Amino acid sequence: MSRSFHMRVNVEHLLCMSSQDFQRDWKNVFEDDNGRVLTCKEARAELRKELSEGHKVIPLGTCDNFDYSGKGCFGHEDPTNTVSGGE
Repeated sequence: MSRSFHMRVNVEHLLCMSSQDFQRDWKNVFEDDNGRVLTCKEARAELRKELSEGHKVIPLGTCDNFDYSGKGCFGHEDPTNTVSGGE
């Protein structure tokens, strides 16, 4: 059995991007809990909120095994992906 890992993104690095770069590179990426796409201004406000909560990194996607202090996803068992050794 193998493990899969969620990717993470550094919150401070996103906030250091200029507004134009952020809007161009991250357009239509951030959504609220109802699936509504956030505007650039709303996304940046949410990122600032993450930082205020001590979150250095956030997952790209939903992850229930995540360390927001910087380590990221600890991994998930993937029973559908078996790895055989030596064959």
